[in-house]
Amino acid sequence: MKKKYIFIITIVLSCISVVFSQGIVERPTQLENDFNVLLSHKRDYEKFDSLSKKSSEWNPKRDSLYKLYTQKAESIRQDPKYLAHINNAIASGKSGYIGPKRILYDYVDTALPFDPDMHFIDRLELYKLIKIYVIKKGTLLPKHTNKYKENGDKSFKSLYFQK
Repeated sequence: MKKKYIFIITIVLSCISVVFSQGIVERPTQLENDFNVLLSHKRDYEKFDSLSKKSSEWNPKRDSLYKLYTQKAESIRQDPKYLAHINNAIASGKSGYIGPKRILYDYVDTALPFDPDMHFIDRLELYKLIKIYVIKKGTLLPKHTNKYKENGDKSFKSLYFQK
């Protein structure tokens, strides 16, 4: 009986030491979350903008997402802490984001084949775009990545399913 309790205590202490040895998981800062929200609103707006071109029933959703997108862009533009965060990231050469290094930039139907190089960008590149377009120029982010613009509208689908 005593051996059983000692065994259980040993297991519990081992589990506790493993849990605490992992350290505390860092979470993205509020600034980084706001950049994610901005990009999410951008992609959602683009999705419903394309749907609204097929059917006008999507116009209200598109318009509400456009409003959210522009409001988030404006809040980032007006607050100097975002520019300071971006400048620090650019100066250090890394975003400091605790998550994926690359991020989906524009709306693409991910159920279909697509070239990720044309639709994903490095987070530091996103910061540079936010600085140039949202903060300095006071506009919204460009619709596509530079790689997409360089390659034209050559989608994965058109490359593999030519007539």
